[in-house]
Amino acid sequence: MTSDYQVGLSTTAVMTLPPTIVTDGHPHDRAATDDLVPLAVNLPNTPDAASAGALAATVVLPAYNEETGLRALLPSLLALSRDRFEVVVVDDGSTDATASLAESMGCRVVRHAANAGKGVAVRTGLSAARGEKVIIMDADDTYPVDAVLDIINRLDECEMVVGVRTLGRTNIPLFNRFGNAVLTTAIRIASGSRWTDPLTGFYGLRRRALERMNLESNGFSLEAEIAMKSTRLGLRVMDHPIVYRARAGASKLHPVRDGMRIAAMIFALGIRRLASSLAHPTEPFFP
Repeated sequence: MTSDYQVGLSTTAVMTLPPTIVTDGHPHDRAATDDLVPLAVNLPNTPDAASAGALAATVVLPAYNEETGLRALLPSLLALSRDRFEVVVVDDGSTDATASLAESMGCRVVRHAANAGKGVAVRTGLSAARGEKVIIMDADDTYPVDAVLDIINRLDECEMVVGVRTLGRTNIPLFNRFGNAVLTTAIRIASGSRWTDPLTGFYGLRRRALERMNLESNGFSLEAEIAMKSTRLGLRVMDHPIVYRARAGASKLHPVRDGMRIAAMIFALGIRRLASSLAHPTEPFFP
């Protein structure tokens, strides 16, 4: 069973992406900005390797020291992909074999020279993705691979599909479950929408919708930002119930520290939304 809902107003924006260093012989694109993380990109030799929109869908896996999770996840995900979607692994400065494992299994791999955070990794993945539909999926093997095609297909009907953790929530630590409930309530209040599971690590959007968001988050506040901005962009969102599994490998989330950063993002975007509404009550909010 799925549910859908319409949220917010429609507008446009441009997303800022970090510079890349491509290691497959293509020209390098180096921006004159010192505070962005340099990237190394390993792209299998395919004729359309640099063409955005050349494929129907891309699954982006942001990964920081996720060798264990990828070893469990990638065989079934790649077996499912075939000609249906590509898999892009963003190695966010890992110190284990995350990148080499993904490369050995035939994934498209983008490497950060240093750990930059999940938000940066997802923006990097979007810059490398060739699909018109982009699926973001945590690399820790907690989300069901067989739901990927369901989400891709659902994106024909809407702009965003959310993998709602309906079953298996006991696999989320108790303190994290409490934090999720508090932050979800805050997102509902600040955005004025009825999100079910906005902090899930498994969701899909049409490429154009992601590009309109002008994403700013560097870390785990990414999902809160996407939820808030989806509301203001007027995206039609569908829930897709999934079973959440036990994590493979160690968690990178620091519940208190990252929870406070997520709350700060919700507060900042909520204030921005309020200020925009007061100053221009008939105009859309620009993310």
